[in-house]
Amino acid sequence: PDFIAHFSSRGPVSPFYIKPDIVAPGAYINSTQNNGIYNFTSGTSFAAPHVSGAAALLLQKNPGLENHEIKSLLLTTVKPVSDAYGQKFSLHESGSGRLDIANAYNAKLIINPTNFVINLSSEKPSVEKQLGLKLIQGKLEKIDIKFEGPKFIEFTHNIKDNNLQIKFDIVGEKYGEHEGKIFIKHEKIQYT
Repeated sequence: PDFIAHFSSRGPVSPFYIKPDIVAPGAYINSTQNNGIYNFTSGTSFAAPHVSGAAALLLQKNPGLENHEIKSLLLTTVKPVSDAYGQKFSLHESGSGRLDIANAYNAKLIINPTNFVINLSSEKPSVEKQLGLKLIQGKLEKIDIKFEGPKFIEFTHNIKDNNLQIKFDIVGEKYGEHEGKIFIKHEKIQYT
């Protein structure tokens, strides 16, 4: 099944970074072995080539992409990952989600940064962030934006000069560690 393996590394590495960035197939991979045979094997050594191969395909299609742009295409075009009961894994378990090379290959929107951490408190109940939006080709026209997260965090946004300006306000005193995702839909592709 397409779940997070029990041996997969998990975050957080610190309160300032979201890790892992992304997950990819790495369990029960049918791969070549010595003497021309195949064998099922597992581990990061088999997930990493999926991501590297995806990056190579993106560079083949668009040779002018920079490192952070490849990262954006890979991390924002993912599929969500759920457990056996249909519950989505947290950001600390699956990062932005599971690699989806078809989505990444067809994507045209580069979002920077791909993820971030904010801190809200009674002294600072509001935070503003800015995400850069860049199209590989075409015009940045109609995009739909929504926030999926705790109901007590109000999310507002607007687009100005190819930047998505976002604002988070906490309502009440529900402090603690919470996570949310911003979804941007552009030309039938959903970016996370």
